[in-house]
Amino acid sequence: MDARNASAIAASGSLLLTALSQQAKWKHIATHDALTKIANRRHIDDVLDQRVKKSQRSRSFSATLIFSSNITIPTVTLPGIHASKKSPKP
Repeated sequence: MDARNASAIAASGSLLLTALSQQAKWKHIATHDALTKIANRRHIDDVLDQRVKKSQRSRSFSATLIFSSNITIPTVTLPGIHASKKSPKP
């Protein structure tokens, strides 16, 4: 491999890393609140729904603990059992 080929390969790798970095940046912007930097509620709901369905398909256990002041969220998911707790009103 001569210096020109090595340079071209290095440049390609650099471009790929830049593209992946930009993709990660846009994914973060799409799934996080711009002001608080906290994951969007819709994104959290989607991820929780995916995890519950995966747990049900694989018949495995999962537990989720999320602190919130005013929403109803799943707290425990077992095969055939779905429990949730509604947060008290402040």
